[in-house]
Formats: sequence, C-alpha cells, structure tokens
Amino acid sequence: MAAFAVTGDQALRLGNRFAELQRQLFLQRETKLDPERVIATLQGMTEGKLTPFAVGLRGRFIRTMPILIGGVSKDELAEQVKAAGRELGNYAASMMRHELFTTLAEPEPCILIDLSPADLGFTEEPTTSELLDPARLVKLSEANLDDGWVLELCPAEVGPHLAIQYKDQPKGEVLWVAMERIPDSDGYPNVFSVGRYDDGGLWLRDGWAAPGSRWGLDARIVVRLRKVSSASVA
Repeated sequence: MAAFAVTGDQALRLGNRFAELQRQLFLQRETKLDPERVIATLQGMTEGKLTPFAVGLRGRFIRTMPILIGGVSKDELAEQVKAAGRELGNYAASMMRHELFTTLAEPEPCILIDLSPADLGFTEEPTTSELLDPARLVKLSEANLDDGWVLELCPAEVGPHLAIQYKDQPKGEVLWVAMERIPDSDGYPNVFSVGRYDDGGLWLRDGWAAPGSRWGLDARIVVRLRKVSSASVA
C-alpha cells in the first residue's frame, strides 16, 4: 500500500471537507446522507477496504467496493458461497449452473459502485430494461466521470464473489447486481441479490428482473466502475 505525507494545504482542505460533512449530518433536520453509510465508508477507508470516489452523482454520497473476480470455476464458486456462511438460494444456484453464467480463468480486480436509480438520474421508477441499459450508463459516465472512467454492467460472477467477500454487510441491507440477466431454473430472467437478514443471516439470492418490472428509486444497485481508454469508451 502506498504511503503519503499530508501537506499543510491538504490538511486544511481535509479539515474543511470534514467540517462540511459534520454540518450536513448534524445541523440539518433532513440530511441526504445516510449516517450508517457514512460510518461504513469512513471505517472502510481507515481500514483500506473502500476506495473513495471523488465524483458525485446528483449530489449523493457514494461508496465504491473493490473485490476480486475470476480464477474460480462455477462449481467451486457455489461451494465457496456456502463456505462463507451465505445461504445460497435455489434459484441463485440454478443461475450459476446456467450456460450464460461464466467465470474468468484468471483473477482480476473489479471496483463496484453502490448507486440507486435516483443516483443514476431517474426521477420515476425505471423498468429493468431502462435501469440495465448499457448505452445509458455510458452517457451517464461521460457526463459525470473523469475521462477514461466508465460505469458498466457487472460480469455475472460479481454476485457470488461479492457474497463471499462482503463479510461485514450491515443487517437489513440488500444489494442488487446490475448485470445481463440470466434465466433461473423456471426460465425467468434474474439478477443476483446479496443481502443480510435483520437477525444477521447472510444470503445470495435471485432477483426477478422482467423487462417491464419497476425498480424503486431508493433500491441499492451495484454497477462496475472501470478505467478504460477514451477510445474504447467512445
């Protein structure tokens, strides 16, 4: 891990940012910042688990979550989910057996960004087709991110890998994986969902994602944040 020395100017700027964060959290009656997400993000930053994302989308507080994907076969991946203490739903397991579910031969880093449909610019509940539109993610990236960064749908294996690696998921939280849909054993299109019961139990399940299904504006979605060349984004 790289080591840095904080300059006087940086210390002043950091102090100003922390002061503004405290002002928004403590002095407003209705803050747009979720205190638990702020706590989790600051804790993760101090432990080196989270990567701070400097560009805000619609003024929201956003976290990124680096994980590793690839290097594990489909069958082994399912066993690792269960070994991590996650309840593996039957339909989620059937998605992992489907021919459309593939895994990379070699491990590679993958940065996930935790967004909501509102963060993605929707003012009315989007359909699945609207929410998972790759072209829209590219346009959003061009409008909001530094050159070379792009928001993308996740590889399907992100769901199981996130379930394995996200050991300290808060109780009651559900994250939906923005991905190309995979049929379950009944043939219905699904995405993965990674969650934790209020009593602490962890799970990996399917999330029914018919083209016309509507998503709440505050649903928690993870998409991939990737650094690419300008030419490949265009």
